[in-house]
Amino acid sequence: MQFSFIQPAFAFSLLILLELVMAYYGLQRLVGKLDSFASKIEDMYLILIFKQVVTFFSNNDVVEQSLFGSLAGMSDKELLGYLRSKLGEMKQQIRGIGEGIERFENVKRNLSRISSLYSQIKIFIVFILANLALVIFLPNQAQLVDLGLVYGVELVALYYTFLSIVLYYKLGKDYSDVLKSIDSLDTSK
Repeated sequence: MQFSFIQPAFAFSLLILLELVMAYYGLQRLVGKLDSFASKIEDMYLILIFKQVVTFFSNNDVVEQSLFGSLAGMSDKELLGYLRSKLGEMKQQIRGIGEGIERFENVKRNLSRISSLYSQIKIFIVFILANLALVIFLPNQAQLVDLGLVYGVELVALYYTFLSIVLYYKLGKDYSDVLKSIDSLDTSK
């Protein structure tokens, strides 16, 4: 390779690759902790949802009234009237249960996303290394095209790395939020 724009571009690409590999190893440490952390946070959300459902049924006498109504011969219209009168009171509790289930699904989605991004980053690094080695053997114009491709893949890989790290810390925040929610359910009795 003769001295041209390609040499500084190649050096800059190596610098980005070095940053990417360092960020990847930091992410690898977080992903290593993710397995035990993932089961804990999923368990906590399931406990929260279960406690919300139990609290809902224990605080509302709808089930008891429905059973009593069916045993006492209450007509369907009377039972529906009773249920309509209770619906306003139950609305917030039902919404809380729905939000808990939605948060649980978001956690599962984020865990899956982190694992997927982690695997893609590894593939990107191998691709970048292969293309940087290829730059040495290509003619001048093909080197520029290959370096442009490498820059693009490096930027996407860096974005995926930082996104994974942000999602990991978001899971940590979700974990502390669910613990606070469980504590608030325990103290509200």
